[in-house]
Formats: sequence, structure tokens, C-alpha cells
Amino acid sequence: MTRAKQVLRRALLAAVPLVVLSLLNTLAQPRGGDADDRGGTSQRPPDPRLQRIHDTIERTFLRCDAKELRPALSRRGKIYVSTGLVGTSDGYFGADQLLLLLRRLFVGRSTIRFTALPAPPGQRAREAVLTARWLSRDAGGAEQEMRVSFTLAPEGSRWSIREIRELK
Repeated sequence: MTRAKQVLRRALLAAVPLVVLSLLNTLAQPRGGDADDRGGTSQRPPDPRLQRIHDTIERTFLRCDAKELRPALSRRGKIYVSTGLVGTSDGYFGADQLLLLLRRLFVGRSTIRFTALPAPPGQRAREAVLTARWLSRDAGGAEQEMRVSFTLAPEGSRWSIREIRELK
């Protein structure tokens, strides 16, 4: 074997472990989200209970059906709403009040897209935040886009919505 072939062979043999490690590292990295059929990505939380509440919120807005949200609302206290989203001033609302306000919001409205945005870094274990971009169309055909943030907290064996904010 010529000297050049020996050098090339040694270089290739030295590179193989690096390539394998690089490939294994890439495969071990968590994915950024699964593509969905609405053109967005859905961030998958590690806790299945948290994933269920994310799915409930998304389904509520995609269907424009307030009653879908009932299982996600806090049973222990009022929910703080800081947004023009529900057509009233900021304040604390009981679950039934909030459902009524959302029902009014959804009348004549259809959702074009509801996309979960990446979770903010450093979330606390006792709280999670779901931020989403909601693109909807009203009965007159006008499109409206807003970013909405849902603060979630564990409540017994499930997670519940504790706060809803429209982000500017």
C-alpha cells in the first residue's frame, strides 16, 4: 500500500467515530415540533396532562366552540383575563362567565389558523404557558390575527387555565 493510501486510510478511520457520535447526537436531540395540517408546528410538552390541555385549547379555537374549553378551566378559582379578546375590561371571571364571553366571541367567527408558539425558556414546574397565534375571520369576512397567552397550573390530577392574556 502506498504512503498516500495509508495516510488516507488512517484519516478515514479516525473520522468514523466522530461521524457516528455526531449522528447519535443529532438523533438524540428533541424535535422542535411536529408539523400539522394547518401549516404550523405543535410544541409537544413532556407531561401528557399538559398535552391534553394544549389540545383542548387548540380544539376550542379551531372549532370556535366555547364549551370545548370547560374541562380546561380552573375549578378552584376565577380566571384572570387581560385582553380585549372577550370584549370586556380586564378582570377575574368564573368558568361559566368566561364560557359565556367566549361564546359571544365565537359567534359568526371562524378560525383560519391556531398555531402554538415555542414555549418561553425557564418555565417553572408549578406553571406553564401556552402562547398561540390565532388567525380568524368574522362574519363580515374581515381577518383578525392575535397572539394569546394561556397561563396553566396543575390542579389536582390535571392542568387548568388560570390566566388568559392577549399579547401585543
